[in-house]
Amino acid sequence: MFSNNTSVQLNVTNVAVEFDWEPYFYASSPYGELQLVYLGASLLLAVGGNTAVLLTVLLTEDLRTPGNVLICALAATDILQAVTKIPLAMYFLVIREALVCDAFQVAVSAIYMFFGTFSVCIIAPISLDRYWFICSPLRYPDIMTKTRTALLTGGFALLTFITVLPPLIEGGRDSFFPTYFVCRYEGPARLIRQSLMNTCFAITLATMFFCYYRIWREVRRQHAIVQHLQPAPLADRTQGTSTTGGQTQDTTADQPGDESDPADLGERWACPRHAHVNLGFQAEAGPSKPPAQDDPQHNAVSHSSGQPVPAAQEPSRPLLSPEFQKRLRTAGTVMMVVVVFWATWIPYSVTIFRMGIVGVEEVAPTDAVWQRLSLLVSMVSTYSNPIIYAYRNRELRQAFLQLCRHR
Repeated sequence: MFSNNTSVQLNVTNVAVEFDWEPYFYASSPYGELQLVYLGASLLLAVGGNTAVLLTVLLTEDLRTPGNVLICALAATDILQAVTKIPLAMYFLVIREALVCDAFQVAVSAIYMFFGTFSVCIIAPISLDRYWFICSPLRYPDIMTKTRTALLTGGFALLTFITVLPPLIEGGRDSFFPTYFVCRYEGPARLIRQSLMNTCFAITLATMFFCYYRIWREVRRQHAIVQHLQPAPLADRTQGTSTTGGQTQDTTADQPGDESDPADLGERWACPRHAHVNLGFQAEAGPSKPPAQDDPQHNAVSHSSGQPVPAAQEPSRPLLSPEFQKRLRTAGTVMMVVVVFWATWIPYSVTIFRMGIVGVEEVAPTDAVWQRLSLLVSMVSTYSNPIIYAYRNRELRQAFLQLCRHR
């Protein structure tokens, strides 16, 4: 009898005990209730705000541009991302029990992973659109056609689908991961999926940095042109003009460092790449007048009078055209969206990366609370974009208000 008891005890010790995730549910009061309120508000903001963006662009003909179409793709992605994640998380916080990863739960987790990955990949086409919009304004309508916009969106959607597909093909065991509210696949294909995700993120980051670096260079180039064409102060030009024997000589015409004569400047402004800069020298008061040419009689009268020239007649520096400033503002809006997106997703990515290195169960005692917090922070990206659009995009805001008045 003693030997039988000993053999039973040995068999029990050989059985693998599953990891107890209950201490890391973080669903007890009051933390569970706070998470429910936050997730419920996030769901309402994500669905309501992004739906408003979609309806405004679809019902306003002037807003149906390639850039806004890509913004709508991101808005639809944010809606589906919130719908597939937040209700499941709220249900778990209410029942406070581990969910069974059946076929429905696995499908919902896979859909969430698809839209979460696609929300990163769609940033690459949006960055390319802003790059062509700023740096090639004359060729932009020929570059960003409807076909090319659809191909860019569909191409990155296909890449995202290939990324999340390996675990679905292989099949295997999924277990509920409470800190992320997700069914986690535990088969070997998980490593393949993670490698493909890293590739997608690398492509997106490289495209984004390239585009915004070129935009930054274009802005610097435009400002350099403005500085190059800035006229000298009126006092200096008066002192540099002398009248000798009825002939007017401009002593400031050939100064060191001035490599362009008026003919060269005319050729430079004829180039379409410089169409963003305002060619007129705007005065502070009164309508703008064409610059006066050197006239001996006019110079003689001005010198004989001895009256100082009013400060209002002093020509100001050339300005960037309103069209170019508008393009820069749209690029700034997209850049703000990108910055907020990465700021909310970096903590989530760091916890995932650390979990992959250290181990799922090994990292739970130290990182479980940070995993939950990083997931909650990542939900900000699903509803922050409409807020940024309402603050930065006056045309979109006015179109939405006009639709509300007509309804």
